[in-house]
Amino acid sequence: MSRTTTLPYTFQWSTTHPHIAWADIYNNGVLIEIAVVALDEKNGDLYFIPIAALDNVDRERLIKIITKRDAHKYPLWDLMSGSTLKNGINALEYFNQLVKVRSVSGQIFTPNSGKMGAASTLTTRPTTFGAPPAQQAEVAQQPVTEGVQEEPVRRGPGRPPSTKK
Repeated sequence: MSRTTTLPYTFQWSTTHPHIAWADIYNNGVLIEIAVVALDEKNGDLYFIPIAALDNVDRERLIKIITKRDAHKYPLWDLMSGSTLKNGINALEYFNQLVKVRSVSGQIFTPNSGKMGAASTLTTRPTTFGAPPAQQAEVAQQPVTEGVQEEPVRRGPGRPPSTKK
């Protein structure tokens, strides 16, 4: 868990519990207590659960997860994925309904809603709207190498022939 990430809002880790922090989520000058599920270091998205949204049973479940031995060494989503609650449900599946995302720009949304935070430092291909045709052709010929994965080697269909006689 990285504790040196720079964020554009007030954020302070708890000194008593791992994965718990105080943050100015709504950018209104009020710090609220949150459980940090994940912090996307690429674009600064903060995946969190507001502690105030939890009832006593859920708070006890969360405390049991974050006070496990070596809990400070792993991200909270990883700890939850390996924990099963007393009702038999995986902790990550259960707490996923309470997770919110705060983007660097201040937007708060639910994950899996077709949205993703975008940082201003993301590497993008330059746009050429309104540029002269020569410049458009020059940009179009630039190779895009970031994020491009090579295609896997394709295998033939079916099982290999049997060698038994």
